[in-house]
Amino acid sequence: MGRPAIGVLAVLLLACTACGWLAWAELGGLRFNPSTEALIDPSDLSPADRRREELMILLTADSPLTAAQLTAVDRITTLLEERANGAAVRSLTTIQIPVSYDDSVELLSIRGWLEDADAQSRVPLNTLLDHPLITGRLVSADHRAAGIHITFAPNITSSDAQARALILVDTARAAADSTPLSIAATGRPLVSHAISSSLQTQLQQVLPLLALAFVIVLLVAFRCIRLVLVAVASVTLAVIAALTALALIGGTLNLVTTLIVPLVATLTVAYQMHLLSATDHHDDADQGAKAIALPLLVTALTTAVGLLALAVHPTPAIRSFALASALGVASSALITRYWSPAAMSLLGACPNAGRPMDRILEALATRLAAWNARFGRWVLRIAVLCLVVGLLGALRLETDANLVDDLPDHDVVRQDYATVTDALWSTTGFSVMIRTSTPGAVLQPDLLRAMARLQDWLVDQPEIQGSYGLTNILEELNVQFGGVPRSDALPTNPILAKQLIIAAAPDDVYDYTNLQFSETRIHIGTAVQNTREITELVERVEQRLASFPPGLDIQLTGNAVTFARTVNKLTGGQAISFLAAFGAIFAILSVVFASLRAAAFAMLPNMVPVALFFGLIGWTGMPLGPTTALVACIVLGIAVDDTLHYLVRFNHHARERANARQATEQALRDVIRPVTLTTLATCIGFLTLTISPFQSQVLFGWLAASTLAIAWLCDLTVAPVVGLRADVVTLWDVLRVDLGNTPQKSIPLLADMSPRQARVFALLSNLRTIDAGTRFIREGDLARDIYVIVDGTARVWVDRNGDEVEINRVGRGTTLGETGYFSTRRTANVTAVTDLRVLDFDTDDLERLRRRHPRVASLVYRNLNSIQAERLARATRQIAEHACD
Repeated sequence: MGRPAIGVLAVLLLACTACGWLAWAELGGLRFNPSTEALIDPSDLSPADRRREELMILLTADSPLTAAQLTAVDRITTLLEERANGAAVRSLTTIQIPVSYDDSVELLSIRGWLEDADAQSRVPLNTLLDHPLITGRLVSADHRAAGIHITFAPNITSSDAQARALILVDTARAAADSTPLSIAATGRPLVSHAISSSLQTQLQQVLPLLALAFVIVLLVAFRCIRLVLVAVASVTLAVIAALTALALIGGTLNLVTTLIVPLVATLTVAYQMHLLSATDHHDDADQGAKAIALPLLVTALTTAVGLLALAVHPTPAIRSFALASALGVASSALITRYWSPAAMSLLGACPNAGRPMDRILEALATRLAAWNARFGRWVLRIAVLCLVVGLLGALRLETDANLVDDLPDHDVVRQDYATVTDALWSTTGFSVMIRTSTPGAVLQPDLLRAMARLQDWLVDQPEIQGSYGLTNILEELNVQFGGVPRSDALPTNPILAKQLIIAAAPDDVYDYTNLQFSETRIHIGTAVQNTREITELVERVEQRLASFPPGLDIQLTGNAVTFARTVNKLTGGQAISFLAAFGAIFAILSVVFASLRAAAFAMLPNMVPVALFFGLIGWTGMPLGPTTALVACIVLGIAVDDTLHYLVRFNHHARERANARQATEQALRDVIRPVTLTTLATCIGFLTLTISPFQSQVLFGWLAASTLAIAWLCDLTVAPVVGLRADVVTLWDVLRVDLGNTPQKSIPLLADMSPRQARVFALLSNLRTIDAGTRFIREGDLARDIYVIVDGTARVWVDRNGDEVEINRVGRGTTLGETGYFSTRRTANVTAVTDLRVLDFDTDDLERLRRRHPRVASLVYRNLNSIQAERLARATRQIAEHACD
């Protein structure tokens, strides 16, 4: 077995091992993590926000709850208490309610009321159900729904909370089946489980469709099962490498990181398309791999850098996405460059048969080349206009996200969420946390009045359904004990307030204050989960909080608030990440093309689709969320691939043919097939996300596919115009130029240039070989070119009545033809004595040099003048010496 076969099999074995490790979560493999914490900046999380896993179960009757129905609610509550396993269960039937009776106040639960006939005779049921301390919190305003609130232990993991929540909901559902009560449940554990299940469903649906779509495109394009098998295997290996990298860096699969699979898969297919096309052209996989090595390397580097620009993002999920995707891209490039050619050679070549699609695409390339040459200026103007329109639209961008509404409309969790929040306003929302360093400070009248005014203001806000805190408890207790009017029920004495709490406060009072009464919490109930509306509401609340007494530590907490803050950071974070990616890619292209101007031109075909993406989002008012915010950097990295392949091919043909229009046509003919197939494959790859159960990922799929389609159009129109005007030269071209030792010292025209400047001038000229015996300058001909001898010897002579009169023999460093160049006619003949290597340049070459490298051009013009001046001085001396003789 040869070394290539061993390498191919070794990689396959390693991939199988990685798959086993990924699937075996107990060994540290890949896990699903649908919790919102992965999407939240840790710096936005307060201690109260971390690991607060809660569950609300709603039991609803067709009419106001009766004693018999409340007995059923209590029975279900008892079952949940037995299975709570350390979780705190608080139900409508178990919470202690302060009620007055015969000039006294007692704490009475509905459970106690159901078991005590005397209590039933003293206190009507409606008195308990109408109590302001539980209405909207554990009983609906119409008395038809009862709530059971479950709080899990603070140290519970997200996965354990999901498992226990499902057990408790199933228990309640089974018990409710034998009653006239209907059941609905919501809470972070249930939402997380729904997202996790939908993610797994998405992967199970998307991956087969993705594979099928890629196989069909490859079969249509190449009609060779062996090549398709290698390409599919390469895609699989790259995806496994990316997911392994995700697991190794401690990442998990969530709404953002699941996009790694279609991203790496579509990129690998793009690389494979270019490899297969090059292999088709060269009839050899190794030669094909070498032909695409440069653009493949630069593309992988720029794409990885674009993705790594997201690694500075504060959101954990986006950081994991960036790192794992970048590693996946690097693996994809290595697989395409080395493993795929080895596998193709091992399986054997396929017959290269003509394909109707090739003839159609080549005809299109010919027409595009002519069209671009004719309307190139208009193409650039339209491209710049698109940039401006897109950037203006980007100024209108607004961030928005809603995890619950992102679930499918038919999802039970989404429907239950709406049912529960409609009945009990306290189920969702956020809190105002007020902290002091002084015990008893929250019972001071000034602070209590400030909190009461805040809650009165909150009632008037359209998004807020209710609020609850320490002031509600104290007001109710003071009304019950003191008989004071409710409008003036807030205690004015901190000692009285403390006594009221000790005497008859409900058992959840310490959810809203601590034992030292140095901090307190006001819960604000709102069904709004849309981050844009939450942000607007939070801003108004924060402005209102500015009126509180000084010296207080006041914070808004809750998952809705922290998630909204993180999503809002996406605009600034996306701008920074995109600018970082743009700067890094621009720097790489500047090095690759050895010119800032050429790099700027090369970026244009890729900037246009990205700008139009932002413009589309901004002008249409579509939301920029955690998922859609990734499109720009992803598309920028992918679109650079096709542009680089075109520019590298154009550079090669321009050097070979010395005709820009012919080079444009041939470069388009070379790349139009792989570029078109790549775009088709990548668009199909992203469009598979349109069957996702998540609306954000459906939008991501459409946006990514449409932006890549625009990028394809730019690659076939803008990129050729850029090639005609940018005079692309790559770093590899510069390094390959051989001008001998110290050309700046041995060739006068290159004096005072750096080695790199000398090579750049050589590339923008024509470094060619002239066979011995060839007369390449004829006396009397119109002068166009100037020659500089790099290697070899030439003879300068004139024709005098049929005799060849030799004037001089010249070698390395001699400039020839410049006299005729300036006088329009050649003044002597020049014949190669030995094989020559010469630099051949004309006016057009000098003008291109002046535009692209003005510093080099100035040195060339100066040195030409020096050579002319020296030659004129030498001729003057010779004339003077001849006259003296």
